[in-house]
Order: sequence, then C-alpha cells, then structure tokens
Amino acid sequence: MGNILSLMENRVEHWSSEDSKKLEKFIVEDLYSGEDVETLFILESPHTDEVKYQYPAAGKSGREMSNILFNRGDIPFGFIIKYMEYMREEMNINLTKNIGIMNVSQLPLQLSIYEDEDIELLEELSSLNFIKKAITKDKSSINTKHRNNFTNSLKKIICDDFEMRLTELIRRCNLKLIIPCGNFAQSFLDKFFEENKIDNINIIWGVPHPSRGLWRQKEYKDSIKKIKDKL
Repeated sequence: MGNILSLMENRVEHWSSEDSKKLEKFIVEDLYSGEDVETLFILESPHTDEVKYQYPAAGKSGREMSNILFNRGDIPFGFIIKYMEYMREEMNINLTKNIGIMNVSQLPLQLSIYEDEDIELLEELSSLNFIKKAITKDKSSINTKHRNNFTNSLKKIICDDFEMRLTELIRRCNLKLIIPCGNFAQSFLDKFFEENKIDNINIIWGVPHPSRGLWRQKEYKDSIKKIKDKL
C-alpha cells in the first residue's frame, strides 16, 4: 500500500483500511531508470493514463516532455525512463544519466479520475482537488490553514509522504539535479528545502508543468534549454 494511504489510516479518524483498499489501484509509484538516480523530475500527481499504465508521465504530458527533450512525441517520457536501457540501445535516445520521476502525490488529485468508480469517498476526495487548485494558483497557499480540518490533515499527509520519499531517495542516491515542474511541485520542493538542510543538489526552478503546451512558450525557453543541457 502507498505510504499516503497508510498515513491517512493512521491520522484521519474516520478513514478505514477498507477506504484505503478502494484507492490502492489509483496509487502510482515513483519511477527510476536505475538504482543510483542522478536527475529527478518532480511532477504533480498521476492522471488517467498514469493510473492505467502504472507509471508517471505516461500520458499527454509525458509525450510532450519526450517531444521537447528528444523529438520523440510518440513515446511518453515515463516509458523512456521505465525502459531506459532499451531506449539507449535500440531507439538511439541519448541519455547517459539515471533519471527518476516522482509525483508530489502518488494519489491523483483531480476528482474526475474517481467519479466513474464506486467510491463513497468523493466528498473527502474533493479536498485533494481543492489542494491542487489552491497551490497551483498560489504557491504560498501550501502554508495556509483552511477551515476544513480534513483538508489541512490531507495537505499535511501529502507533504509528509513526499518528504519521506524524497529524503529516502537523497539518502541512497548520488542525486545531483532536481527539476520541479509547475507551481505545485515547486511549492512542495521549496517547503522541503526550507525544512531540510541539504547541500550539493542543483535545482532548475521556473520550469512549468508540461501540459497545455507550456514547455513551448518563449518565456520558458531558457529553463527548457537548461534541462536539455543537463540531460
């Protein structure tokens, strides 16, 4: 079971193991091309394709990343990372470093992903969507206390789960570069570094989420070039 569901069971009074079982299939684990990850992309959360294929950056945004970085818009970025050795040898994709993809939340944040399921938790899950929208709009709202206590608890759980996963990755890997994509990922990473003194890791700030063609916009040209140069 994903850590986020375990934390919800332990901290949310009315949350049960049965509730978690209903959501297990929506959890998408982090993806690494090898044991010693040097470069980490941080995204927001899984969407429909990520849940279906069970790896991050599996859908439209993943294909946009591959198109911009490798001129291969036919292959999602997550697929390239998942099958890195094959991609290097057979597809002539030039990647020399081990790369990871980590979502801030391993559980989808968009309520629409759950609406076709027989889940009696949609009211609670709507807090996930609220958190996503608030922080995407205003990064400082990651520190805002909301009137809904469940929303506050859930945001803290997402924070703690993200911190545990990132701390463990830093502990066991020679991580040199982190690329947080979009306001949501940047706000959680910024909070992580405020609370944890960690040296020798470079960050490329100012990279948008790879949806809606944002990576193609002129204002982000320098940030995207930095990524290409580092890869």
